[in-house]
Amino acid sequence: MLSYRLAQSRWQLWLRQPVSLHIDEVVSPIPLRELDTGLKGFYPFDDAHPLTLTHVRLNTLGGKVRLTPRRLPQHAPAVLKVEGVEMSELITALNPKQFALSWRVSGELPLLLDDPTQVIPRGWLASDNLMTLRLDPQFADALSQRDIATAAAAVDWLRYMEISNLRAGLHLSRAGDLTLNADIAGTGAHASARRTVRLHYTHRENIWQLWRSLRFGERVEQLLEKQAAAAMPAEEEP
Repeated sequence: MLSYRLAQSRWQLWLRQPVSLHIDEVVSPIPLRELDTGLKGFYPFDDAHPLTLTHVRLNTLGGKVRLTPRRLPQHAPAVLKVEGVEMSELITALNPKQFALSWRVSGELPLLLDDPTQVIPRGWLASDNLMTLRLDPQFADALSQRDIATAAAAVDWLRYMEISNLRAGLHLSRAGDLTLNADIAGTGAHASARRTVRLHYTHRENIWQLWRSLRFGERVEQLLEKQAAAAMPAEEEP
């Protein structure tokens, strides 16, 4: 028996079990592995005939990502649950020059995909283990030279820092504007001394532009490969 049927111009999925999809790997700047999802309900959908994404499960960046059931039309957020994701792999993909960061993170990100103004209203992330932060020496020197003396002293304690606790609130707008507010506690090491450091950090970034920059690097690489292949002389037939 088929797991779907068409009646009165409306498709019905999941007569016996959800329609499922499994993908071994999605090749992208951030690889996604063991993607598994299920779908049931009706299409076109409405309140009397909803469509439900029963689950999404995948592995990425050394951790797991899970999405709770999402109903369409959406009246409550689905929750994206992050478990033990290794952020050093993400930092490597972004390839920043100013710092190196190693840590695992878990959290919950409520998703409002139909909301006109926001995608993640009140998400949070927290560290799972001890983190290490290393500032690039030239970057740290530049910060110290242009800031006032007290700020320069603070930068010295951030050159190498072991972070014992981090918790961040996260908001993402429909336009892609990400706002992250983090409370950080740890120990800074400088000139053979150690000192307790507590920070409140705010970061803003447009993630759509960030993603396009990652894709741009991939497209440049593909273009260079094509040009190199085109420049190679063709083999003469005997």
